[in-house]
Amino acid sequence: AAAGGAITALRIEGVGPSMTPSAWAVGGALPGLTLADQLDAAQTARLWRWIADAAAFAGDARQVWRLSLAPMAGPAAVEAIGREIEAEAFYDWAGGLVWLACADEAASGAVVRGWTASLGGHATLIRASEAVRRALGAFQPEPAGLAALSRRVKAGFDPSGVLNPGRMWPIQTAEG
Repeated sequence: AAAGGAITALRIEGVGPSMTPSAWAVGGALPGLTLADQLDAAQTARLWRWIADAAAFAGDARQVWRLSLAPMAGPAAVEAIGREIEAEAFYDWAGGLVWLACADEAASGAVVRGWTASLGGHATLIRASEAVRRALGAFQPEPAGLAALSRRVKAGFDPSGVLNPGRMWPIQTAEG
């Protein structure tokens, strides 16, 4: 695709000679799409590794989020988030996994988590500045009862709090 353009990649696997016509038939049945190419095994492995690694967002300073939603909710989440903050996204798992990059500000995290939760999903902060990570924590906040249970379990295994401080929850300061 051209820079900034969208592509749709379908992974169809099977036995060699029977797959070529089948793959083109499936792709040709999708309205509005133009079939571009089939990838060989090495190209396929590189493409899916690039997607799994969110490589499109490597090398910049934006926050990176991993949104897990019902597949049909992925585009709605990205659209809603995009109305409030500037964000760039790509989809995996038929839209159920969204990789999203946005400005590295705590306010961005509130928007991302708010819309994701409202659509029945959860958002995990993958990359952010230390200040934002400390303010937001990596994971979507849990309901109060589940959060209390999680903290007790972690405290049982790590009573001194030395294992990954700030990884599961924002670091608590004297102010709160």
